[in-house]
Amino acid sequence: MTETERLYARLLEIKSFLTAVFGRYEAWILPLLRFLTALVTILVINRTLPYMDRLSKVPLVLLVSLVCSLLPMAFTLLVAGGFILLNVYDLSMEAALVTLALLMVMYLLYFRFTPRDAVLVLLTPLAFLLHIPCVMPLIAGLLGSAASFLAVACGVVIYVFLGYIRTNAAFLGSSASDDMLAKVRYCLDGLLNNKEMLVYIAAFTLTMLLVFFLRHLPLDYSWTIAIIAGAIADVVVLLIGDLFYETQMNIPGTLFSSVFCVLIAFIIQFFAFHLDYRRAENVQFEDDEYYYYVRALPKVNVPLRNIQVKKIHTPMKREIEEEEMLPAYKRPHKSPSPGILRRGGSQSIPQGAAEVRGTSAAKEARSALNELRGMNDRRER
Repeated sequence: MTETERLYARLLEIKSFLTAVFGRYEAWILPLLRFLTALVTILVINRTLPYMDRLSKVPLVLLVSLVCSLLPMAFTLLVAGGFILLNVYDLSMEAALVTLALLMVMYLLYFRFTPRDAVLVLLTPLAFLLHIPCVMPLIAGLLGSAASFLAVACGVVIYVFLGYIRTNAAFLGSSASDDMLAKVRYCLDGLLNNKEMLVYIAAFTLTMLLVFFLRHLPLDYSWTIAIIAGAIADVVVLLIGDLFYETQMNIPGTLFSSVFCVLIAFIIQFFAFHLDYRRAENVQFEDDEYYYYVRALPKVNVPLRNIQVKKIHTPMKREIEEEEMLPAYKRPHKSPSPGILRRGGSQSIPQGAAEVRGTSAAKEARSALNELRGMNDRRER
């Protein structure tokens, strides 16, 4: 076995081990993941919009994150929207009204009917902060449904809108009373006329739909083809958008980020959809109404090594000394095993016979002790 094959086998063992651990402790791992997601989301919101100091208190953040860990991910999305709204309201009431309208439209039109995609909305702004935004349409296309692109698009809108409010906080936070309508119009213009946001939404939508449809094709290595084609399509659309709208995109950073996102997508494929195409089988059968042509692809799994540890107990020195201090008739009898031979003979001592001998020896000891006690009583008299 070559070094590459050993490394591959080791990776399969790690995958099997992690899968077994997750299946055994799922009831603890999922709440922990929800807690970490809520905690990171709230910390990022408070860092991006640091306008209400009371929401940044550590006990409050931990308590809210703990509550989110016990409830579905859709509740975490509602909590994140509440933190955003309160921070923006402390800055500007007009901006808070626009934010509330935006969140209500997102919730009523989409998240009310597909709560499972709430995690995509939460992770998309985090992916932008980590400079790997292209990973979200790849993940949504591999693991989501055909409508998951809407969740990714909503995450892009939230990230861009929060950045716009932070950048223009000085104007929105002014206390002049005659520019209320101007602030509302300013927020709407920044949301609707943001070319960079539109380019990202178009690129992510096309990438997600391309990955989704390619991975469902009856082709060998369909997931691999979908990942590579989706990454290329995402980079091409972003470059075309930068060319036409002058979004001032960092092209080398975008290319490096896309390569890193492809590696993450391959890791997800390794754990979620890892097949052995070399052992594919084509099966054909029929019934009274149809002919069936089935292509069976086995999953690549390695069973974990079943290692059993047998503990051998040896008596401690203190236990041996306490046993030797006891009288002969009170010591526990240790019968020899059936395989132990007599001295000078070739026959083994049966276990039942050893128990009988132990019982008779105990009776003889008791009778001798009773005789000694009787002699002592007679001498005293």
